[in-house]
Amino acid sequence: MIVTVKKSPALVRKVFLLLILICGSNSRAATSSLVQDVSRSLGERNDDSLSQLVTRLSEEINANEASSETLTALDVLAQAHIRLGQKDEAFTVLNRAFGLIEQLPATTRTPEEIRKIAVGYRELGARRSARDTIQRSVQIAERQGTVIERIDLLSELAVLQAETEDFDNALITADKILGLLDEDDHEGIARTRVNRLKNLVHLSADIETINAELKLIKFRLSKIVLDKELLLDLSAVLLQAGLTNQFRSDISQFLDQVKTANLQSDNPRIGAFIHGYQAMISESDGEWQKALALTRKALKVSQENQLEELIYLWFWQIGRLQKSSGDYDVAVINYQRALQSVSAIRSDLLKTSYGIFKRRVLPVYAETIDLLLHQAQRATSTDLEQKYLQQVQQTIETFALVEVLEYFQDDCLLPRDQMTLSDVPANTAVIYPIISKDKLITLVKLPTGLHQYVTTVDQKILGREVRLFRESIEDLDGSEEDYHETGK
Repeated sequence: MIVTVKKSPALVRKVFLLLILICGSNSRAATSSLVQDVSRSLGERNDDSLSQLVTRLSEEINANEASSETLTALDVLAQAHIRLGQKDEAFTVLNRAFGLIEQLPATTRTPEEIRKIAVGYRELGARRSARDTIQRSVQIAERQGTVIERIDLLSELAVLQAETEDFDNALITADKILGLLDEDDHEGIARTRVNRLKNLVHLSADIETINAELKLIKFRLSKIVLDKELLLDLSAVLLQAGLTNQFRSDISQFLDQVKTANLQSDNPRIGAFIHGYQAMISESDGEWQKALALTRKALKVSQENQLEELIYLWFWQIGRLQKSSGDYDVAVINYQRALQSVSAIRSDLLKTSYGIFKRRVLPVYAETIDLLLHQAQRATSTDLEQKYLQQVQQTIETFALVEVLEYFQDDCLLPRDQMTLSDVPANTAVIYPIISKDKLITLVKLPTGLHQYVTTVDQKILGREVRLFRESIEDLDGSEEDYHETGK
């Protein structure tokens, strides 16, 4: 049929709009079909097929206008990129999906769709992005979500806030959850309050505040069937915060309850933690041999059951106990075993939490370096001193690599070969400043070998001087004299 424009312009417009709708419908149908194919390929773990489908889906998304279907397609595309190890591409797609949220009408955005984007960010180790995305999902759920949906999203947000060390806001979120929970939901309230206690500990709350929170937790725990994981988590919070002496009876009681309950199921992971945590109590009592025996039990259980993420903890604890009792030579061996265990699981370990590096990785390296320097100082020969100082240098270099991994969340960025002092050209000075709480240790390579120089100085005072020096250098309006004195 031929349509004459002059005679029926209205009809032409209708036909034109109809064609647009048909084309748009066909395009959405094609995208939907591809999304199903990619999802199926993800389930079948067929990476060859998936790679081809990813290219087609990307092209189809680029050809479509923004819609809720596009948001779904972007989420599936990001999952595919993650499966294929294409982290940069996945991050770009997730950012595009997050940007699309703001363009869509409020009625077409659901909390669950936005939550999927956060899940993708978290898989990539981008916890701050995941946190901000869940925050957006919470805002939408406040307008159109159920109470259960809001509690679930707030719980995820609280975890991400804690993982990114946003402890103040994590406390606020916990209080929002408590305001939504039913008064009879004793388990939910107990879990929320345990997480709240963690944040209080990280914020260095006073003993009175922590004790008040603990009383509320114990009341809720008395109303529910014993939860081994929750009690173990609660014990860990108090132990790792150095509060053993203040809450010794509570921690011992919790661990005894978990130990009794674990006799039935014999969960090896829980069993290892019970031994390890009881060792920490003995350590606080000064019972070194008992603490060592219990920690060795924890290590044995972890090794027998291939609990790789726990093995380094017990080697570290054994080394720390031996160091405290003056058995330095053996302590060095166990600290180095702890570092070897960390190296084997470092990618997985560092991606579990933003603060895990500061709390459970950095101290292992710092204490190892401190012990090796101590051994170098008490060495009875130059050769032995040089041996320990070389180990210090190697540990510092390895630690630097782990810092890069922690920052970028990507093992592929680490160099294959580690530079050593022997690679440095002649007549070149290499300096390693090592800052501890009460002194500055400078490791220097000179033609005569490696040497350490110790300067007694408070860590906070040194930090202030370094900041002043940096600020004076960065001050473009200043003169050289402004930072000479500070630099000295």
